[in-house]
Amino acid sequence: MLYALNKYLLILICLSYSKSTLHRAFNRICRKSGITKHITIHCLRYTHAVLLLESGASLKDEQERLGHKSIQTTADVYAHVSKKIEEKSVDGYSNYMDYPQLNMK
Repeated sequence: MLYALNKYLLILICLSYSKSTLHRAFNRICRKSGITKHITIHCLRYTHAVLLLESGASLKDEQERLGHKSIQTTADVYAHVSKKIEEKSVDGYSNYMDYPQLNMK
């Protein structure tokens, strides 16, 4: 995976193409893959960010990975989106305090 080798190289490669060229290429890949639902590159970014938070990444890690200048931007956009994050937080606190697990469902 190119990203794992050098994230800055990937950014430079992406910047060398126009936005419309990237979108056309992405749409062509989706069509060839049999994906009929309209998906944008931004949807992939958003989904990646939410799943990263759900997996336990910190907001600081998320901010740096997404390139947000302010951690507040990251918090405003992504922190509210997942019930799973809230459940993990409550369960983690319960475990730390040695309380029985709370059923949030």
